[in-house]
Amino acid sequence: MGRFMKESKWATLMVIGVLFVLLLSACGGNEDEANGSENSNDGNENVAAENANNENENENENANEPANDGETYTLSVVLSLDEDNPQMLSFPIFTEIVEAESDGRIQIDYVGGPEAIPPFTQGEAVQNGTVDMGWVAGSYYADVVPEVLGLSFSQLEYEEEVERGSIEYISRFHEEKMNTKAIGRAGKGNFALHVGKDIEVNSTADFEGLDIRGTANYVPVIEAVGANAIALEAGEIYSSLERGLIDGYAWTNYALPELGAQEITGSQIMPYFNEADQMILANLDVWNDLPEDLQEIITNAAIDAYLESRDMVEEILAEERIEMEEAGVQYVELEDADRFEELVEENSWAWLAERVDNIEEMEEYFKQ
Repeated sequence: MGRFMKESKWATLMVIGVLFVLLLSACGGNEDEANGSENSNDGNENVAAENANNENENENENANEPANDGETYTLSVVLSLDEDNPQMLSFPIFTEIVEAESDGRIQIDYVGGPEAIPPFTQGEAVQNGTVDMGWVAGSYYADVVPEVLGLSFSQLEYEEEVERGSIEYISRFHEEKMNTKAIGRAGKGNFALHVGKDIEVNSTADFEGLDIRGTANYVPVIEAVGANAIALEAGEIYSSLERGLIDGYAWTNYALPELGAQEITGSQIMPYFNEADQMILANLDVWNDLPEDLQEIITNAAIDAYLESRDMVEEILAEERIEMEEAGVQYVELEDADRFEELVEENSWAWLAERVDNIEEMEEYFKQ
């Protein structure tokens, strides 16, 4: 009996010991879980803090980037001449640059040339928003903005005009008088006088009394040599000269085959004079609605497209001269070429001075 009691007492103590160990283990486990929870919470807080820092960094980076509303702008464009006319060389170059540099945010929609909107009304079409942009001859709307002819009478290279701010200066008058933005020159070229096959001209005196087709930018020169200026659109030159309604025409010194000129022209008279007046215009309301970064892309594209197309003009001149001479057209240098050049400069600026109020200011932007 005593032995049994001793063994039972021992067994009881063993059970109590085991239970005590299990209890300690349980408590230790709960403490570890608590510590683990605390560590987990600390980790979550660290991740949240890191994410917040990243968001702040992204916001700061975005604040330094140009605003991009992600919207696509489609700009409708009309040309004063057919798209394949050499005077429109800058248009496809401009289109490619703008669409590429804007990552497709600007899309150019070519609506047509003179068959879509008559050239003499294209300035008005840009003004009233019928189209968003136009490659438009300044002389076709010079009755509204006579200051545009300063570009035609300019003595500067385009790089000098850009540096002086000449385009921005001219744009002021477009904005005030015509609700348009003057963006830049559309193409390079000089002017020349041309006469029919039965007309002989060797000096300035030989122009006396002739009827010469010419718009506003040509009028001072035509009148200076004693001829009569007849206003006609480009598409009317061929038929008018063929029917004897005019004796000659003023035109750029290239892009002649597109007129069919080799069939009706007797001579191209030199020296060449003044500058081509094709302008890139935008409706002012449309322009103001564009984000500033897209305005900058368009402005720079106009400059780059002009300079790139300018380099092609000399090649075109050489190629066309071969074609024209083969058709019997003569290239005549005036005997009094120096006198002709003096008349061009004197009369161009004197004629413009009668039509604008700020001729001295204009000369600062366009004279040497």
